Amino acid sequence: MSNALWWVVCCQPLVVWAVVSLLPTFDDWTYLTSPQTAPFSFSLLLPWDTYWRPFDGLTGYLVGQDIRLFPLLNHLLVLSAHLINTVLVYLISRRLKFDNAATNIAVLFFYFSPGMLGTVLDIDSINQASTLMWGLALVYVSLLQLRHRRLLMAICLFVAILCKENGLTFIIISPMLTYAFGKRNKRDISLDFVWLATVGILYLALRFCLPQDNVEIGSVYFEGGVAQKLRNIGMFLGFSWVPVDFVSLLHPPSRNLLLVVLTLALGIPFLAMLWTRQRRHLLSKPFIGLMLCALVAASMHLATIFTVMHTYAGLPFIALSVAYLFQQSSSRSSLQWAFLMWLASVLVTDVHHTLKAYDSGMTGKRMAEQVLEQTKAPCGRVQILVVDDNYPKYSMFCVIPYQAFGWGAAVRYATGYEWPQEIDERLLADEDTTLVRGMAQEAFGKGYDGVWVICHDKVKVLTPETTK
Repeated sequence: MSNALWWVVCCQPLVVWAVVSLLPTFDDWTYLTSPQTAPFSFSLLLPWDTYWRPFDGLTGYLVGQDIRLFPLLNHLLVLSAHLINTVLVYLISRRLKFDNAATNIAVLFFYFSPGMLGTVLDIDSINQASTLMWGLALVYVSLLQLRHRRLLMAICLFVAILCKENGLTFIIISPMLTYAFGKRNKRDISLDFVWLATVGILYLALRFCLPQDNVEIGSVYFEGGVAQKLRNIGMFLGFSWVPVDFVSLLHPPSRNLLLVVLTLALGIPFLAMLWTRQRRHLLSKPFIGLMLCALVAASMHLATIFTVMHTYAGLPFIALSVAYLFQQSSSRSSLQWAFLMWLASVLVTDVHHTLKAYDSGMTGKRMAEQVLEQTKAPCGRVQILVVDDNYPKYSMFCVIPYQAFGWGAAVRYATGYEWPQEIDERLLADEDTTLVRGMAQEAFGKGYDGVWVICHDKVKVLTPETTK
């Protein structure tokens, strides 16, 4: 086992301690993996909205049985999948005949790269981590000499797709990688592809045979045109390759040019040295194959919506491509020192992003506490009036306060999901604050028994008496 993998395993207690302290924000409050407190329904396991992700519905049901499991169970599932994915990157590296030093590079690059942060720190990203886990398991099995190899590949593929739809990309990725490294003859690779494609077709047939009552394809997935797709590709390349503290670069209220310069200065030399010294290998079949695998892995997101979380899909193949280039180097001493600098850079970025995600979660918690302090009796129906102050957002690390508040879901969580049962939200422009009293009176007239006014991270609870 590589020394790097041992270090990754040994640092798990610290990583677990840091990550399980993060509280829900934004999508975490509303997605299927949030507590589903209603009695069990098979609808949780059926296609819903644009997805069919039964494992997410099952997770939501489990944490709904005991609210104390949320978000602890979610975090542990994501972290476990990330650790297993790291082990699979190690195993695949060894099957590709990378030496110990190159394998160490692959393991550390994948585990610590900022490209993993959007998934590993996100409570609702169980599907993203687990679909990659089963996809990498498929790739590893495809490289082995086993009697029932294709059956195991089919099982891995089907479970990967049930975790998240982009598991379908491994129909192409697995044969592509074995071809790029010459691990199978063309006949075997063709048969592997046909076998996997058949599994994919059977999945699609099954999905569309199931009830589609709750399925709705949102237009947001297809908006933006060519400009949006080019932006997606730029984000994918940037978050995959550029070692910089993106919080300090992209979030104006958190901007810190010193950290931007520091992380770039520490991180860029390794990649620059790698690319320039091994430029003749940039057109080699293995390197191009790995880059295409990364692109295919992220392709569904690139064609629709791409966020920081989606970088994770292609990250193993980026890590393997870095290891491949390192493997070709005859002079490694300076590269190894430069890699240690890269590692220092990404650790700074990882810590800063974790702290920001923690702050966002605590913002939602504090806002819920403000509501509870001002509320004398439980409210069944609540209207939230949000004064939009145009506060910028950066993924799930720097979240707009009312989104960290979960549009009121943080109060449900704080009350053990006992109340409120119904929450309605209205967004106001800053200049409309003078209308708040009238809008509150209108809400009470419609039967709402609570009105919460949100100005940035402050919540004021209005009652019928206070609006007279």
